[in-house]
Amino acid sequence: DDDLCVKSYLDHLIQSKVSFAPKSYSNAANFRRRDEAKVKKQKMKVEAAGTATSKNEDYNNNNDDDEEEKPKDDDNKNAADTEKKEDDADIIDDDGVVIFWKRDKFRPIELGFLKYPSCKKKGKSEAVVAVVLEETNTTDKKTTPKRINVLTTHLPSGDNVAKERERLNALLPTGLTNTNLWTAKRMCFNTNNNAWEYDDYRNKTFEGILSFVEYYASQKEEDCKNNTTTIFALDANSRPLFPTISHSNNNKNNIEEMKKNDDPNNDNSNDNNNDSSNKTNTWNLILKHTSLTSIWIQNKLLNHDGTSTDTTTKKFPVSVNKMRGPSSNQPDKIGEHQCELIDHIFTNARSSVLHQQPKFYKDKKEAETELYPSKQMPSDHLPIVVNISLR
Repeated sequence: DDDLCVKSYLDHLIQSKVSFAPKSYSNAANFRRRDEAKVKKQKMKVEAAGTATSKNEDYNNNNDDDEEEKPKDDDNKNAADTEKKEDDADIIDDDGVVIFWKRDKFRPIELGFLKYPSCKKKGKSEAVVAVVLEETNTTDKKTTPKRINVLTTHLPSGDNVAKERERLNALLPTGLTNTNLWTAKRMCFNTNNNAWEYDDYRNKTFEGILSFVEYYASQKEEDCKNNTTTIFALDANSRPLFPTISHSNNNKNNIEEMKKNDDPNNDNSNDNNNDSSNKTNTWNLILKHTSLTSIWIQNKLLNHDGTSTDTTTKKFPVSVNKMRGPSSNQPDKIGEHQCELIDHIFTNARSSVLHQQPKFYKDKKEAETELYPSKQMPSDHLPIVVNISLR
């Protein structure tokens, strides 16, 4: 499975001219296993049917033989292998996050990613990807080219306490001391030999997405006089006013807690911890543990606490306004109206200006007349387009 190795993954990044981090290194092998498992299963069915016919004939010819032929060990092994390969199909995940840039204006000087563990399904993981871009069209040779750190990720979905805790644990783990579970790799462009070189962030360890984000937000390049501008864009799957829950990075047994939260029989609909000092949500955690602010705050649409700045109409900006139909592959969400702001951009830029204003609704009843996707908007997420002033 050479397509799953880190080196091939990083080679793919630079060859494709984009920075791409699927939630697993690569799914090509899993797709192949699934197809091979289907073929083998069909072949075994045909062979089993032939064996059954042969047995019936033998029984009719030798009806005095009461013993039924027992399956061979090889047959049991093949059946187990087929079942395992069918399980592999369940971990196929074609979701991912991607960063594009204009090649006539920027050049990549660093590509990296942090893969973090997920207790939801064995073999699956989440990832955050980073790219450092440098200006190429600087006319004045004395002017130091500006740099941009761009990071993006996609947090787990789900509108309940268990899923919010899973998102918080991905951002800032609670009691997760095994740093080996977090894999960080990157390649940097060496201008001296004009080649890309791999490293492990000089053996630096990361515990959570926010430590990875802040690494870029706080760094100052040795050969760059100005601090770089950092942009962290994500589908957070969590609204700014999501009910706060207990979360402290001093808690122990975090992995066991995450496994318990992923139990479908345990909805964890209530958070019984009454210690308000440790309560937070995704929005608050990002603002507290990074040096970044939200473009929603910069554009005066939200206050720092996530409430709307519109005190008159009480309308709130949204990035999703959808309702899954009967053909959805998420049957538990069919008919559920999701109208909220879950797509975010955080930055340390001096300022930002929205290229277009988001949709505003006072309540779900008002939003029901404009559900997405539609012919005008083929995505279930409304785009967030913003002009950011570089530092």
